[in-house]
Amino acid sequence: MSHKALRKDKECLNCGAEVDERFCPHCGQENVEPHDSFWHMLTHFVFDIFHFDSKFFSSVKLLLTNPGFLPAAYISGKRASYLNPVKMYVFTSAIFFLIFFTFFANTGNFDFRIGDSLTKEQRDAYLSDVKKKLAEEPGNSNLQRLINELEDSASKITKDDVVYITGLKDTAGSRNTLLSYRSVAHYDSVQQQLGPDEKDNWFEQLLTRRGLKLREKYNASSEEIGKVWVSDFMHKLPYLLFLSLPLFALILKILYRRRRELFYVDHGIFAVYQYLLSFVLLFFILCFRRLESVTGLGVFNWLTVIAVFYGGFYLLIALKRFYRQSMSKTFAKFLLLNIGAFVMLIILFVALLIVSFLLI
Repeated sequence: MSHKALRKDKECLNCGAEVDERFCPHCGQENVEPHDSFWHMLTHFVFDIFHFDSKFFSSVKLLLTNPGFLPAAYISGKRASYLNPVKMYVFTSAIFFLIFFTFFANTGNFDFRIGDSLTKEQRDAYLSDVKKKLAEEPGNSNLQRLINELEDSASKITKDDVVYITGLKDTAGSRNTLLSYRSVAHYDSVQQQLGPDEKDNWFEQLLTRRGLKLREKYNASSEEIGKVWVSDFMHKLPYLLFLSLPLFALILKILYRRRRELFYVDHGIFAVYQYLLSFVLLFFILCFRRLESVTGLGVFNWLTVIAVFYGGFYLLIALKRFYRQSMSKTFAKFLLLNIGAFVMLIILFVALLIVSFLLI
């Protein structure tokens, strides 16, 4: 409530309803003079920030130390003292992924090359074949770059890299893969020559054509394709978690279908708080892993294990307190919930990988 003077006019400036006291009974707006001083705006802004912060930190404290309390309090109507779960989810997830992508997600550390490096004898054998192919295609910069890598004994290069760039047949005689085709046109011509039972199905053809187009787009670099793919996938993880949340709530609704007093949205509130707990624990786990790699101290491995086990223990206790069933029933549903959530995440994970591959 502000300390500004009340208006003499009893008509609400927001909705036009009659205001008998300080606040409009219809919309809740305070019936005070509309002109704000700079000092009033500044103090109001600072108050809002610290009011939000106090609610946030008190809510996080209860979230970590009192499993099941916040969702139970929310659905019972006790909401003014704690930060709204949706606002808390948006704020926490935004901060978590900002930190994650800034300090922890580094796709450049991944090695996307397949197989072991070529031996000197294998390099010499492939070098002869690639030079012959370059003589047939003198303007092929990819072949020239491959020759340079083959001649450089310090560079890591595999048999699949050679097949990937040149289209030379795999000496092992394995079934044709993406690495065996020079272009989309080459792949289509090979498919046309195969019998109905030998052709790739529509999904395999979709992925293969997309892979060949990406190879041309990124100058035949499997390293570059892999990094772009993983980077795109990693930046879609917030969407995966957001999509999984209502599905997690649906699993809870199915497991507790006999609790007719609980609506789907109530299970959703429980799911939101559980996801919030996961964000906090994941943050600590990532910090522990980084500290362990920097310091070499084994204590951070133990702290990681404790955080993982606490997450499982927390969910079990939260289910027991929120749904108020016996421990035996709660434990059985805890196991089913974890199995269902695991299957759901695997399906979403694979789907997101495919979508990322098709859209990059």
